[in-house]
Amino acid sequence: MSRKWQILLLFCLAAVFLMGSINEPGAAEKKGKPLKIGTCNPLSGPTALWGVSQRRCAEFWAEDINAKGGLLVNGVRYPIELPRGDDQGLPEVARTVAERLIHKDKVKFIIGPNIDTTYTAVKEVCNPEKVIHFGATFDPKNIGPAQPYSVLIMWMAHQTGPILYKYLMEKHGVKKIAWIQKDDPGGRLAVEICQKSAKALGLEIVDVTFFAQGTHDMYPQATRVLKGNPDVIDLPSASPEEVGLAAKALRELGFKGMITEETEGDVEVTCSVAGPKYCEGIIFNAGSFNPVNASAAMKKYHDRYVEKFKTWNPDAPTKLYTSFLLGAAIQKAGTITDTDAVMRAFQAIQLKTPYLPGNEVIRAIGLKEFGINNQIGVPMCLAQVQKGKPVVVYTHMAPQEKGITYDPAYEFKW
Repeated sequence: MSRKWQILLLFCLAAVFLMGSINEPGAAEKKGKPLKIGTCNPLSGPTALWGVSQRRCAEFWAEDINAKGGLLVNGVRYPIELPRGDDQGLPEVARTVAERLIHKDKVKFIIGPNIDTTYTAVKEVCNPEKVIHFGATFDPKNIGPAQPYSVLIMWMAHQTGPILYKYLMEKHGVKKIAWIQKDDPGGRLAVEICQKSAKALGLEIVDVTFFAQGTHDMYPQATRVLKGNPDVIDLPSASPEEVGLAAKALRELGFKGMITEETEGDVEVTCSVAGPKYCEGIIFNAGSFNPVNASAAMKKYHDRYVEKFKTWNPDAPTKLYTSFLLGAAIQKAGTITDTDAVMRAFQAIQLKTPYLPGNEVIRAIGLKEFGINNQIGVPMCLAQVQKGKPVVVYTHMAPQEKGITYDPAYEFKW
């Protein structure tokens, strides 16, 4: 063989070797600059239960992503950083935190906040800047086409209401209902919708009374609603501490009926306020974790959380989907800066996740309810306190919504 052909052969072999190397997993990946995702949650104050769980879930997600080198987007690995802010459950603080995250830390995405008033404050900062924020609110006015970058991460109280009420009617024969509700704009609007749902199902509405955030005495509210002799007293937007206060007052005043809440509860917190005997039988939104049929990945997540924090927060299974869906939407859109593209990707997403058993997916919903597909359809479990422990009695999964052209199930690229 001539030297000319020897050189040509060596060149071809080198090219084949190089192409093979490029096609190996990870071989073509590049390392990008850190991707900053802000967190704005109540880490102190009466609603810290919800904010702490969301921050911790974001930290777990970032740890897992960074262990792989970062979030993979179009062949580039972006390490995740999570600049944080404690909004303390106060709207003026939440607004300041959001402004700092956007203008100082230059974030395009914020995880949080977690109650109506702070969500309202943050949406007013984020939407003009085209910054996507994923938070929790019970005020239906906070979600809609007028705020296209605001995403709801869970079920609102008025959405869980019909599911809860139907279950109570079928399984417990309830006929009369009253409400003790938090007195804020979202709370008043949510309970109005809850009343319409109850009436449509055929429940007799006895009364509704309100309490201010920070209330430590629920006896006036309990005394009022008991006059109508309801079968069930519902607390749609109450925190675990507030449910404990109400349960204690209601039981000490002789109420034998059912007590329910539509926020994600925490039995330990509620029982520490009311005492175990007054919590027995309470039915609450238990988030997205059913230990009976939990997947191996979800059980592992539970054990990891308990090992690190020495306690289990029942709010965590719902909040873990937030970071997962945000990361998947960024990855699917193929950009870390174009938030319009990320929102389009999110609104059509059906995400495969190891945290669900079988072939279940987490999908975007909300078009029918809010006029925009800006809600995460997390699993919703109803649980009852039995002998001081939560026992899941019903699980609801979000179906596909009419009018949405969903993409095929997407599998996150680690």
